[in-house]
Amino acid sequence: RHGVPSEQEKYSLRTLPLFGDQLCAFMEAAKASGFNPRLLTDRAGNTFGELKLYSSLEDAFRERDQLKKLSEYYSLVIKARGVMEIPAVVP
Repeated sequence: RHGVPSEQEKYSLRTLPLFGDQLCAFMEAAKASGFNPRLLTDRAGNTFGELKLYSSLEDAFRERDQLKKLSEYYSLVIKARGVMEIPAVVP
């Protein structure tokens, strides 16, 4: 994937793009669930919430499947991210 060795690739557990009040609501819900979430933006200007990075795809899926409460309100997806594909942190 993009010439990045797989051992350097991480897996991001994140939401689909968030808008308006969803941004604050996601941050509060994620913190209440024990995460230290971040709001990130991609190259297209979409803002999404990231819960955590994982070194293995299996760990990311395992944790996502245990997050029933957050999954009820937010679509949680797992995206592979190479070391050169770090999205910008929203200020």
